[in-house]
Amino acid sequence: MKQEPNVFDFSRGFVAFPRSLTHWEWYRSPKDARLFFHLMLTANWKPGRVCGREVPAGGRLASRRTLAEETGLTEME
Repeated sequence: MKQEPNVFDFSRGFVAFPRSLTHWEWYRSPKDARLFFHLMLTANWKPGRVCGREVPAGGRLASRRTLAEETGLTEME
């Protein structure tokens, strides 16, 4: 059985969000907001390589299928 990580483990870093995000046009769309926050939380915090491609800090390579699996959304959502 897979053990869930401690959600308050700050050793992996953290992301700060400004309160003004509540005024963002997609904030009230749960699916859009969920994907946005997921991408922010899983973006590279330092430059790296994925599948032979350079990925800068703040970047993320992922397919729609991978994002759907990670978020519980469908590929069309």
